[in-house]
Amino acid sequence: MKRLTIVRHGKAVQAGKAHADFERALTDRGERDAAMMGQRLAQQQPRPDGVISSPAKRALTTATIVAHELGFPAERILTEAKIYEADMADLLEAIRGIDNQFADVILVGHNPGFEQLSEYLTGEQLDKLPTSGVVRVEFTVDEWSAVAQGQGKMVLFDSPKNQK
Repeated sequence: MKRLTIVRHGKAVQAGKAHADFERALTDRGERDAAMMGQRLAQQQPRPDGVISSPAKRALTTATIVAHELGFPAERILTEAKIYEADMADLLEAIRGIDNQFADVILVGHNPGFEQLSEYLTGEQLDKLPTSGVVRVEFTVDEWSAVAQGQGKMVLFDSPKNQK
């Protein structure tokens, strides 16, 4: 079995003259929400054995905060350029390329791709995947290369606005 936890990056400063899109930082709220979602994930078992992030600043910062809350070493976070500004084909290619030594992976990146990916993998419609939102999907496959449309089971959908 493979488990994929999809995490949309935390709320970030607006792009514009002062901030190129790739370099956008998290807002204070974005940092707090990422930490809260990391804490919620830490209350569940099992813990991930891999964290893969878009290299964009807001995504990598979110990944680092979540990893910290999980006790996952920041130096083991992998970056994957395909996740930044990815369409469905790029995201699916990134997932299918995950090393099979990893059974439980957190993937940190961006919308609209992550929302579309969640729906594609599970066949379940999401109203919206908000910033710092989390979707956990379980697959009954032994290899990441076998992940396909509609074969995942959504076992968690959570966001900072949910009361815990």
